[in-house]
Amino acid sequence: MNSNMKELEEDPDILLEAQTLANLSDKFIQKQSSPRPERGTASLSSSTTASLPFRFIPLRMSGNSFQGDRDTAQLLQEIGGADGVKAITDVFYKKAFADPHLDQFILKHNDPHFERLGNWIAEKMDPSQKIWSAERRTRPMVPHQCAGGQILVIDRSSAHAAAWHCTKRKPEVQGDHFQLHDARVWMRLMFWSAKEVGAFQRSPTFESWYVRFIAHFVRVYERDAPPFARESYRWSSSPENLTAYLEAGHCMGEEVLGRDGRGVSGSMALHQLPREERDDADFPYGRSE
Repeated sequence: MNSNMKELEEDPDILLEAQTLANLSDKFIQKQSSPRPERGTASLSSSTTASLPFRFIPLRMSGNSFQGDRDTAQLLQEIGGADGVKAITDVFYKKAFADPHLDQFILKHNDPHFERLGNWIAEKMDPSQKIWSAERRTRPMVPHQCAGGQILVIDRSSAHAAAWHCTKRKPEVQGDHFQLHDARVWMRLMFWSAKEVGAFQRSPTFESWYVRFIAHFVRVYERDAPPFARESYRWSSSPENLTAYLEAGHCMGEEVLGRDGRGVSGSMALHQLPREERDDADFPYGRSE
């Protein structure tokens, strides 16, 4: 096992997810099972368009693992429940498929990507639902053909290993783990998607919390990425940025990808952040936003 895979499998959040799966009963899985929605049907209802009052919800941690609680379960309902989250992830994956940089990590467009990611986020926000864990117990065990062999995708660790070894990547980078520029592109499109479906407008509380939530979980894929969550959020708020991105063929600029597409150096990227964000030890777990 290489060091990148070992780091993933030893991540406290991923270990907690494995324990949750092991503790699920068949009866609970049957209760959680529901017909899979057609792609593109998830959306925020028209009744959830009015903006709600802001309140600060910190990331609740148990050791180094994130813990959903009553506040985040309520927050999930504010944005339309699991369907509201899947509205975000549906739009996100449509953007990712169109982005040549992110698409190189995605072997098949017809896999239920947005549903799985949406269910994962919803379960994190409301652990009582366990809809992602239940789906994992019933997921078809079909290996993905990757560079160097087959990978059975059964959890976050194996899913990201399959992305690293995706045959759509250039041979010289197949197997390389996610880099800072990969994470920055991912976060920018994710926050743009949340804005586009109206989730951030509906709940400023979710907007604040979600940026910090993503900052926590992106750490295991690229340890230098969390400080860039707020910058990615700001990028997604600029109509000029979005227009330039689309006119460039759904490609990020050289400030992220560099001239060769392999990303700018870490130090160069860090100097793109405001000074107060470069060494903010409080983010994303304190009140700094």
